[in-house]
Amino acid sequence: MAATQRIYLFDIDGTLISTGGAGRAAMDRAFADIHGVAGAMDGFVLAGKTDPLIYSELLARCGAAPQEARFRRRYLQYLREELPKANGRGQVLPGVLPLLELLSREPGAMMGLLTGNWRRGAVLKLEYYGLDGYFAFGAFGDDSADRHDLPAAARRRAARIRPGTRVPDDRVYVIGDTPRDIGCARADGCVAVAVATGGYSTGELAAHRPDHLFADLADTAAVARALGVPAPEKAYPNCNAFLALI
Repeated sequence: MAATQRIYLFDIDGTLISTGGAGRAAMDRAFADIHGVAGAMDGFVLAGKTDPLIYSELLARCGAAPQEARFRRRYLQYLREELPKANGRGQVLPGVLPLLELLSREPGAMMGLLTGNWRRGAVLKLEYYGLDGYFAFGAFGDDSADRHDLPAAARRRAARIRPGTRVPDDRVYVIGDTPRDIGCARADGCVAVAVATGGYSTGELAAHRPDHLFADLADTAAVARALGVPAPEKAYPNCNAFLALI
């Protein structure tokens, strides 16, 4: 009997990892270099926004003319520098590694990314925290400034990996930490799984009516049930212990 096909689309910042402010610092430095405006990120809300949307809003805020290609290159350069500076603040978030380990062993599971990060920025962050090997595809800020467009882009890429397989909407899960993640899941008919490990509380996320809501991903068995897979028969390594070994 064929395994049930399911697609799991993970946000990065606030869901899988916290970079300890590395992304914000890198964008602030890049904007100052390219546009001559210091502190452009002060008080700026990033949560759930795509990188191109962030950049366009910063331009409008500061009255600057667009130079996206230059800004992106400088941002990626600074992101490489800022990620190590956040040691002690950045981390893989609770329960993430056990959950990814479980899903990676589940027949029929396809694990992808759904993130507003530009693709190269997403890769740099996941490589730094040792999570890049779990994801075969994804949708990124390169695909669209509008997060609502990203589930469809991710699903198209998943279909190219397993041609001829159609995964119903109720077996496509978007896992994220902001109302924007819930909204983009709803816009594409996917299952919205919210986790309050970013800048929003469980109460704030509950107001947007996700299908499933968790304070964090630490209860692997409960999260597994919500994602339609059997609960693990064994405990997987604590993510902090794992990171100490790599």
